[in-house]
Amino acid sequence: MAINLDIVSKLHHKVFSSFEVMEYPWRFIEDPYKIMLSEFMLHRTQANQVVPVYIQMVETYPDLPAFVDEKEEILLNQMSSLGLVWRQKGMILALQKIHTLYGQVPPEYDKLISIDGIGPYIAGAVYCFSTNKPVALVDTNTVRVIGRIFNLRLEGEARRRKEVKEAIDQTTPMNNPRYYYYAMIDHAHQTCLVSNPLCEKCPLVDICSYCQNMQLSSHNPPKTL
Repeated sequence: MAINLDIVSKLHHKVFSSFEVMEYPWRFIEDPYKIMLSEFMLHRTQANQVVPVYIQMVETYPDLPAFVDEKEEILLNQMSSLGLVWRQKGMILALQKIHTLYGQVPPEYDKLISIDGIGPYIAGAVYCFSTNKPVALVDTNTVRVIGRIFNLRLEGEARRRKEVKEAIDQTTPMNNPRYYYYAMIDHAHQTCLVSNPLCEKCPLVDICSYCQNMQLSSHNPPKTL
């Protein structure tokens, strides 16, 4: 899929010139282990709910050897407030496998994606956020923002569609992708909402097909009998 490079350029300019990202304890750090912990915990869970659990975990288990030395039931109990026990068990198994193979969590995408329980998003997030090197991060947040900008079909399993993944890949900046993706995630949570997005407050309104269509609809309401 070929996308409009002028829109990509404007998107990058707006993100880096006018977007501010939220501060969380797992952001702008370079430790792949701590980043991986946060990514597993954030799956289907609000960031503010994750913060106290994450802080306790990294204080108690500051590195991978300390984590894998703990009993599973104790780890699960410490993360119980986050729910989704199957997710926590999957994280524990993945980190145990990584410890067996590498001793520490590696930043390399190819090594991470080979581990059962680690999918493309977590592997990519650990790589991108720990190294600040570009890789396409396809999740519900980036799919919604990029999909709306380029008027892509978003119903159903949009993140699996080739055109959606290609659009996210082609809009990933070569420089400072870590900041860019933090900004995209925050924008999806604060402005580009699933329902009732705040298009009137969105700094991307002039390049977003969705916003422009919404404005057109409001100016030309359907006729009624």
